[in-house]
Amino acid sequence: MAAPAPRSERADARINRERIIEAARNLFLEHGTAVEMRNLAERAGVGIGTIYRNFPAKSDLVAAVAASVLDETDAELEAVFAIDDPVELVRRHIATLLRTFSTTAPLAMEMMSAPTFETMRGRVLAWLTDPRLDAAIERGIRRGCFRADLDVATTRLFIAGAADPLVVMAACPPLVPSRLEVELADLVLRAILAPGQPLPADLAPAGQKGT
Repeated sequence: MAAPAPRSERADARINRERIIEAARNLFLEHGTAVEMRNLAERAGVGIGTIYRNFPAKSDLVAAVAASVLDETDAELEAVFAIDDPVELVRRHIATLLRTFSTTAPLAMEMMSAPTFETMRGRVLAWLTDPRLDAAIERGIRRGCFRADLDVATTRLFIAGAADPLVVMAACPPLVPSRLEVELADLVLRAILAPGQPLPADLAPAGQKGT
């Protein structure tokens, strides 16, 4: 029976894997998934053999990059759902999803054909239908932040539609993700805010902030 690998060796292997994923994520965003392994190895600071030991096929690497983005989004949304202010919660929920979908846009075709696609799709649907979003909408209506005539389920559907992953992936590029986050959040909030309820200060046009 082979002796277990020393702890430092296991730690080095984990660090190398993380460096490869991070480098691949940046290269995919810059150039799409058609990147040369030598360029990836150079960016990650590892040998090509290390890449293939961790990711024997390109699809394995794409799936790992996508999973890392989804894991980050899970953590970000947990923080978002802890926000009490319903306006800020809805605004950050939209921004987080748009950032995630625009980041994964270069991976769209490969993700759809990956064996893990259904798992990834399930996670995205969970973000769009989380009951804590319903609770925030209901809280916003009750507090007078959102229009009194809104229906919670219909409003959630509207918010989910604004962050539809396939549409966002198709739009980025040429649309700039950071601009998309601001403009779509602005449009959604204008549609659901109660009359007289101000937009968040960084979304409101000059002269309308806090009014």
